[in-house]
Amino acid sequence: MRIIICLALYIGYMACAKEVINNLPPQNAPQNAAALVSMGLNNVKTTVKKAKKTPSVLGSGVKLTKAWLKKYLNINTKTLTIPNNITAIAPNCFANFDGIRTVIFENNSNVSRIGQGAFRNSSIETITFPASLNLIGEQAFAECRNLKEVHFEQNSQLQIIEKNAFADSTLGTIHIPASVTIIGDGAFQGCSELVSVFFAPGAALQTIGKKAFYRSGITKVSLPKSLQLISENAFADSRLSFLGFEKGSQLNEIGSNAFSATQIPCVTLPANLMLIDNNAFANCNSLSMVVIETPSKLQKISNGAFKGSVMKNITIPQHTEVANYVFPDGCQMIRQN
Repeated sequence: MRIIICLALYIGYMACAKEVINNLPPQNAPQNAAALVSMGLNNVKTTVKKAKKTPSVLGSGVKLTKAWLKKYLNINTKTLTIPNNITAIAPNCFANFDGIRTVIFENNSNVSRIGQGAFRNSSIETITFPASLNLIGEQAFAECRNLKEVHFEQNSQLQIIEKNAFADSTLGTIHIPASVTIIGDGAFQGCSELVSVFFAPGAALQTIGKKAFYRSGITKVSLPKSLQLISENAFADSRLSFLGFEKGSQLNEIGSNAFSATQIPCVTLPANLMLIDNNAFANCNSLSMVVIETPSKLQKISNGAFKGSVMKNITIPQHTEVANYVFPDGCQMIRQN
């Protein structure tokens, strides 16, 4: 009899254990707020223990559960609070999530990166990034069609805005922190409502990637002296009507089609510039005057660089190589001695 009882208890224990295990989420299952909320939050009890002050990734090391959301998401105001024990937000964590309007970070935030697609196509409207943030991942805020305001805390440590980070969003204005060194390919591509981009004094920006502001609504920009490379199509087909360079600019290269089909009426190119690549200012049908600072280091102006502009004349350094069909018909090229 005793053996039978023990056997029955063992079988019952194993059945219970199997049920618990089967109901556990897979260890590497993606954590996504949209999927969790679709399961409902109203009946979830807030049983989350007080967070330990240990480095954690939201959506990975810290599981994004319904209980976590119930604690940190105010469903009335749609305000999401990221606690200061979080060090990163995992890829796709809040992608396609329509339950947030505002994202805030607790004081003394430790978040250093926001992963690929973390808020892509979500309903977010405004966010203030903590000073600790140093990377905004690929497509992190792409297709956010309610996004209007992005702010950065003082002493921001942000270094990289990755590929397509804000592409096709409705962002209107952005102030790029001085710490940023790279604006990735397509970072603000298709942001038709993005009118103004400002760079903080003492900017460390070195590279603006391919199509970074392609077909954006930007109308004017003054680029910092630290900038060395403007990649191909960076501002092409945008609404740009003013282009300025900070005194002492270290710009070396303007890539192909970088400013093509914009509305720039005039521009002064920095003395350190060495290459104006193919079609860099092509089809700028308002461009009537180009001045090259002296003494210039300009080595080459490539094919079609100013084709389609309305310039009547331009002064070029004696040592500069000029390719074919660079200027509009009738434009007089004057060699500087």
